[in-house]
Amino acid sequence: MKIYKTKLTFKKRYFDVGIRPVGSDGYDIEVRVKGKLSGDDFQALRGYLDSEGYLEAARDYFAVNN
Repeated sequence: MKIYKTKLTFKKRYFDVGIRPVGSDGYDIEVRVKGKLSGDDFQALRGYLDSEGYLEAARDYFAVNN
């Protein structure tokens, strides 16, 4: 299955992120980062992805490419 991929820097760390919309308002998020990622950091990253428009960009990408 296709996935929307992006690379970004968040809290001075580099991330490879894959986003796949699930259902009408859910997302699967795959994260690759060096070192451990705490649950709090993951939640902060998810909030960042939402506030910066990455989740909407993934939804738009799938609307056009599926």
